[in-house]
Amino acid sequence: MHKKSFTFGLGVGILFVTAVFYMLINVIMPEDLTHEELIYLAQQMGLVLLEQESEIYIPEPEEEPFTYEDLEEPAEEEPMREEIYLEIPTLLNATDISQLLYENDIIEDAYEFTQFLTDQGYSTRLRAGVFPFYRNSTFEEALIVLTTGD
Repeated sequence: MHKKSFTFGLGVGILFVTAVFYMLINVIMPEDLTHEELIYLAQQMGLVLLEQESEIYIPEPEEEPFTYEDLEEPAEEEPMREEIYLEIPTLLNATDISQLLYENDIIEDAYEFTQFLTDQGYSTRLRAGVFPFYRNSTFEEALIVLTTGD
């Protein structure tokens, strides 16, 4: 008996919800609004009505015939940079690590690299260990190696 009353209640609920949706769609929100009614509703909702229609000009692309001269010449490959493995001992601060990288020609300026580490918020997040560096690295390249080990 419990299943029967549950099924009956479910059916009545579905019929009720269907009737409510029907009324919302067909009675409360009429489909056929005149142009003036649409403008009035739009203004009530805070939309702005343009006084004049404005034209948007989209220029057509000028197509020029393709020539092989349009192709860029392949860029010259950069010479291979020398890779060196450098041990960063534990308990070194950012200034000491910067000086070590400078002495091994990995970075150009120890002081500027220390400032870069501080500005980026990595001066206390540097790792110790043996890492592969490239000579004349950018600050970003050296930072990646010091923080990720790659």
